[in-house]
Amino acid sequence: MRRNKFMSVFIVVAAVSAFLVNAVYLPATAKAESGAVAEGKTLPEFKLATPAAPEIKQYLGLDGEKDFTLDQLHSRLIIVELFSALCPACHQNAPKVNQLYNIISGDAELKSRIVMIGIALGNEEKLVNAFQKQFNVKFPLFPDPDGKIDNTLTGVSTPTLIIMDNTGKVLFVHGGLIDDMDDILTVIRSMTTS
Repeated sequence: MRRNKFMSVFIVVAAVSAFLVNAVYLPATAKAESGAVAEGKTLPEFKLATPAAPEIKQYLGLDGEKDFTLDQLHSRLIIVELFSALCPACHQNAPKVNQLYNIISGDAELKSRIVMIGIALGNEEKLVNAFQKQFNVKFPLFPDPDGKIDNTLTGVSTPTLIIMDNTGKVLFVHGGLIDDMDDILTVIRSMTTS
């Protein structure tokens, strides 16, 4: 009887420990370089719907195209925030990503060389709009309602920040929460001056 109770407690503790390591520690520390997203690789091509709002089209440097690919954006660097509107870590990370966007848009040199977007993996437009409103996100967010982009970018957890050049080459990947904004900005500044 005592042995069965000990085994039950042991199994529960082991299961909780495994959950905590996978749910808390690994996403926050992972470099998110699995599958199709890794530094030095070309990001697989996928299409996004061209936004209707003229100011967003202008920001992205798009004309009348129905759909566009990231290599069509007229910018030296493209920052892509991969997130899910239902992801608690993405909710926690949203203020940091907003801060990053505000720093970039407030710096004339960075603003002239960087475009920033978000892609809500596996999320419908309604969820994306609610997330954008709730967290007051000023940069363009795009839905992925059928999960095609999520499937194309195999093995990516959310949130993940990708910095790529205008040819689609991934230059930097940060998986998990942004802990140190200065580190991210140092990386970005080094890429805009090289």
